Amino acid sequence: MVLIKTSNGVDVDIALAFPGYEDELFRRSLDFEIEGGKAIRICSGEDLVIHKVVAGRPQDMSDVEGIVERQGEQLDVTYVRSWLKAFSESLSDPRILDRFEQTWKIRGE
Repeated sequence: MVLIKTSNGVDVDIALAFPGYEDELFRRSLDFEIEGGKAIRICSGEDLVIHKVVAGRPQDMSDVEGIVERQGEQLDVTYVRSWLKAFSESLSDPRILDRFEQTWKIRGE
């Protein structure tokens, strides 16, 4: 997710994907029953973390803290780090991976 501001001041979120990432995201997605017989498809906790860390807004990072707190060791941290590293390199923004590492470190303290 890349955040930009248009010339007239409107915030726009642009979702980016890498070859293979979208396929992996959909492969890992889960069906979530919202009511009897009705389900929606949602991304995995890992992919939600990836999207929110790349966006990096304060509310996104607060959400990441909550996900990490709830899911902890159940998260596939290797998967998260791998894709965050790819986004970080592609966007030339080393802070992307650092944001996750800081949040992950807080969990362990």
